[in-house]
Amino acid sequence: MPISELSRVDPDWLTSTLATNGHLTAGRVESVKHVVLKTSKFLDVVRLQVGYSADAACESRAVPPTKLILKFGKPDREIKRSLIFAHREFEFYNSITRSMDSPPTARCYDATFEPQSGGFHFLLEDLSATHTHVGNPLPPSVLECEQIVECLARFHAAWWNDSRIGTEIGRPYGEERSSKRMVNIQRRTDRFLRLLGDRISPARRVALLDQCALYPRLLERQGAGHLTIIHGDAHSQNFLIAAGRSDCRIIDWEDWELAPPTDDLAYMIAVRWFAERRERVEQDLLRRYHCVLIAAGVRDYSWDAFWSDYRLSVVKHLCTPTYQWVTGVPAATWWNNLERILMSYEDLACAQIIELLKSS
Repeated sequence: MPISELSRVDPDWLTSTLATNGHLTAGRVESVKHVVLKTSKFLDVVRLQVGYSADAACESRAVPPTKLILKFGKPDREIKRSLIFAHREFEFYNSITRSMDSPPTARCYDATFEPQSGGFHFLLEDLSATHTHVGNPLPPSVLECEQIVECLARFHAAWWNDSRIGTEIGRPYGEERSSKRMVNIQRRTDRFLRLLGDRISPARRVALLDQCALYPRLLERQGAGHLTIIHGDAHSQNFLIAAGRSDCRIIDWEDWELAPPTDDLAYMIAVRWFAERRERVEQDLLRRYHCVLIAAGVRDYSWDAFWSDYRLSVVKHLCTPTYQWVTGVPAATWWNNLERILMSYEDLACAQIIELLKSS
């Protein structure tokens, strides 16, 4: 059963968990120290400092991991949220990473999800000795951004138009965005605009309303193009980079989905970066991403087609600040994201995309 209280994480539990999953082939865990890294009403993230018996060994006679990261849901968490997001991360570690030779993420030693209660835990590799977070609080450097987009390109290429996604892995694109959800998008956009009042210009108000009305057509347009597995929350703090090396890892996979790859890029760049920096580095980074994508085996995807898809993803992300507002993200975050995505929409002449959707 999933861990829901830290008191259960003792040497006996960890010995059994590692041994059952084949990660501890001899010896046992003798001590576990807990260091809480993050706590919220939904989950806890804890570093486990582990001591072993002298005869302990793991796969290939390697040294067992002395530090691990444990993510687990709290007993009083919101069950509905657990069922959605924890199940996605569970599927990622149990289906997606196991289908890849070298998935660009932390190794998972145990993933458990219980659908009746929504309980979950994930026992993960601790990369803190070799990798660091980027983009907190300052944005990542250009070199770090290059490593991030190259990592995304290789991951996206690995699942490019794969026949398993939407069938064996994940749900078909757009299935979650049912007619009921379309109504919800319309309602929350109306509420959002009432909240903003004269804080938003008439032209920008029209852009948000047009995007909302045309959202089903936008999804149809995207669904007819290239699809892959995307991260879904590709801001810089979900990337870990090894100092002096090009080893980039992506963490926190509870938002992954089947979608166009440009959705990840537009979220990372158009939603999260202010205009001056975006204008300086956007084109260079996108061209680097496209080159790595092609080098990784993607065919029949020209730069012009990619650029068109990127602008379409910018239009799609116009509703991201609205979603953040309705889900309780602080105003200091969604307000900045609203300004940035609207600036991107204007700078990239995305009103042309809206007109194309209207005429389609």
